Amino acid sequence: RVLITLSAFRLLISTTLLLLFAVGSEPHFFGDAKPTLFAASAAGYLVFAILSAISLRQQWVPRTVLAVTQLTADIVAIVLLMHASGSIASGLGGLLVIFIGAGSLVMPITVSATLAALATFAILGEQAYTQVTSVAATANYPAAGILSGIIFAMALAAQPLARRIRTSEALARQFGVDLKNLSELNEYI
Repeated sequence: RVLITLSAFRLLISTTLLLLFAVGSEPHFFGDAKPTLFAASAAGYLVFAILSAISLRQQWVPRTVLAVTQLTADIVAIVLLMHASGSIASGLGGLLVIFIGAGSLVMPITVSATLAALATFAILGEQAYTQVTSVAATANYPAAGILSGIIFAMALAAQPLARRIRTSEALARQFGVDLKNLSELNEYI
């Protein structure tokens, strides 16, 4: 269910960003710094969101592989959209907190931490690239560091919650089996 909800959210975000860019007047909410990169990234992200939702529904790929692939694509797409919108100041990096946090509910802690590290390197790499390639723009490393710290905190904080959810689901399944057995016993009596 978490992956289905995340897929629906991915579709909503990619569609909304593309529509805001296409319909919006000058200046755009997002994509003002590099409109071509933003349009291409948003369109590619929408196509990926559609294909991954279909793949999740059809079960073409194992769910764990699909989840890691989706979250890696989320990191790449959001960092590209963030770069095209004026770097960390655009606020699009906050979407990574949601994606990594929700993905951490269905993945082991090592995978969650690895994806959080990948997101951190992508954010800091984008800041370094912005600083090197643009004389006018200044990199905001403190904001990038805070965002990265929040991403790591979400990835690690989701693990106890995920354990509780799995325990509750197992308990509910056991109660269902017990209820079915009691019902059969009642019918037998």
